[in-house]
Amino acid sequence: DTPLCCDLVDYEFDDSQGYQALSYAWDSQIPTSTIFCNNQVLGITRNCELALRQLRRAQWLQTLWIDSICIDQTSLQERSNQVALMDRIYGLADTVVVWLG
Repeated sequence: DTPLCCDLVDYEFDDSQGYQALSYAWDSQIPTSTIFCNNQVLGITRNCELALRQLRRAQWLQTLWIDSICIDQTSLQERSNQVALMDRIYGLADTVVVWLG
């Protein structure tokens, strides 16, 4: 399989940029797979990797919000702030993609 790659871009809630939010079960807290984000290696869980591999089969560029990638998992403060916004993040998404495995 080819490596997973993405670009991280900051958006404000009031931007008209549409996005899809990915909802999936964290199979483990320990990253066992990787994705290249802005040319940096980021650890992701196997379930996240499988979801991304399926989603990238689409033939168009996608803007995705994925909690394990968009939230700095090493920062307790950021995780707390973002968890408080999750209902808004999922509610404003054009589509919520649910990955059941």
